[in-house]
Amino acid sequence: MRHILFLSFFLFLIISNSAHAKTVKSFHVGFQEFQLQDSVRGRELDGVVWYPIDTHTKMDTIRTSPLFRSFSAKRNAPLAKGPKSFPLLLLSHGNAGLAIRFDWLGASFAEKGWIVAAIDHPGNTALDNTPEGIYRVWDRAYDITFLLDELLLRSKWASHINRNQIAVAGHSAGGTTALLLAGARMSKQLFSNPTPHCPKDIPYVTEECEQVAQVDLHQFTKREIEMSYRDARINAVIALDPGFAKSFNPKTTNTVKTPLLFLLADHLKWPNTGIFTEEFRKLFPQANFSTPKNSVHISFLSACNEKNPRSHNAPICIGDTDRPKLHQEINQNINTFLRRHGFGWHSE
Repeated sequence: MRHILFLSFFLFLIISNSAHAKTVKSFHVGFQEFQLQDSVRGRELDGVVWYPIDTHTKMDTIRTSPLFRSFSAKRNAPLAKGPKSFPLLLLSHGNAGLAIRFDWLGASFAEKGWIVAAIDHPGNTALDNTPEGIYRVWDRAYDITFLLDELLLRSKWASHINRNQIAVAGHSAGGTTALLLAGARMSKQLFSNPTPHCPKDIPYVTEECEQVAQVDLHQFTKREIEMSYRDARINAVIALDPGFAKSFNPKTTNTVKTPLLFLLADHLKWPNTGIFTEEFRKLFPQANFSTPKNSVHISFLSACNEKNPRSHNAPICIGDTDRPKLHQEINQNINTFLRRHGFGWHSE
């Protein structure tokens, strides 16, 4: 009798696990580009969205730059059928970055059943970068809040987004942006150059770094530096090797209630010498921390195209060992963190 009961229980577990497995679905990836106009602030925001589509759809090869690897997606394909709503992930690129270069994260989460949107931050992109724009991280926080407004109130995606499952991830200055959106605040007294130690062996980086150091910080008002940029609609934040550690007000950081995950670089090599990421452990003792082995600051950028000879010597491509493998680890860490906090689409 005992053997029969054990066998029945064992079969029950198999059937239950099989039924659960049927609710775990992977998708193909849709891709669209868009443009938003924030007329109040006079900012034109170019953006991209990765989203789940049905698996029978044939994929295209999307090329972002000769220097970086392409990714697979289908432009303008219809959203996947089935789930009533999907979780939303918003992405904020780093200094001199571009939204589309978050493809390694956006496409991966679209496959998992997420709608993922990212925008270029004017004044701090690869195509439009100014020394003042590097400091004005609060403009970036407003950009993400404006993007969220548009997605939830005025876009075709509005009815497909689970409003209880909204997360933000950002790299470098984008990580700082995400922390501001979680409720961390800066201090006018502490506000300082995010990269005070300039590299001497990379001419164009050295030049930009020196220009940033010459910016008069008195032009930035106490109000814009210290005010709260918290967006209460955001339910989780992921900061990928963020910057501006010395500029945060420590009285505001350890009281942030939004679930936080920090992924910090393993080695302090160019270009993040002096970003002081380890200080975030002291500022946010309530947060989750992880350090991918052999990662550097630029490991959180797109994987470089090894078929392009330029990538062999480009500073943005060297310093880590196997960036695609690191991306897999980072994606898994983020996915585990979000699922632990209740994120993920459900068949309804």
